Amino acid sequence: MLTRTTRSLLPLLLAVAGVAACGGGTAPAATAEPATTATSPAATTTTATPTAPAATTAPAGSATAPPTTYATPTDSAADQALSDLAGARGADVVSLDPATPDQPALAALVTDEGTGATLELLHWERSGWVADATLALPEPVLADREGGAVQWRHLTQDLWSDAVVYLQGGTLHSGVNAVVASHHGGRWSLVPREGVEEGEGSPVLLGNPLFDDGAVFVTRASAGGEVVAQYWRFDTTTGAWGEQPGPSVD
Repeated sequence: MLTRTTRSLLPLLLAVAGVAACGGGTAPAATAEPATTATSPAATTTTATPTAPAATTAPAGSATAPPTTYATPTDSAADQALSDLAGARGADVVSLDPATPDQPALAALVTDEGTGATLELLHWERSGWVADATLALPEPVLADREGGAVQWRHLTQDLWSDAVVYLQGGTLHSGVNAVVASHHGGRWSLVPREGVEEGEGSPVLLGNPLFDDGAVFVTRASAGGEVVAQYWRFDTTTGAWGEQPGPSVD
């Protein structure tokens, strides 16, 4: 159901690191926004249709016990049920991640709320969608983003895919922000950046991020006409993104 494409960040990371090396060890910087962005597994994105469904909700404070292995539903029941549910929620974005032996089919519904958005995460169990979590997002969703407003990745290395949700914003030309919802620890939550407090801006917001198929990704910010890059990796101990050193140049 999903088309998976890959474009490596290595040329970008080496280029950014090369600029940093010339600057005597300062933060990685570039004089212009990188022209190439990484693509990723494309999420199925549709326009919600206004029909009403019924959805099962997981008990508060508990996780639904999954079967040992998972299988993708073989008929259109799951797609139709998700379409009906999206219509009832008034969702602006609908995204589906197929089942694997390690996870059930996952779905994300995103609804704009003016200055922010709401993300609902579900999984398919037996014959219906189970609503696992509803999370508030700090900015409106970028619903018309090429490649989809939601992408599914394994940034936290959890068995279940992480949902990357692209939001309006960013400090670069045509830039965007993003948040990552992870099922790490058995419960969906937005992954924060290590050491960032609420008063310093949203700790879950990633500015102008670029991802490849690995666990390390880069965020970018415009400062004094230059692009400053930071590299991040999930820390399983803190449950947050920990800053990483940039790539070295031989």
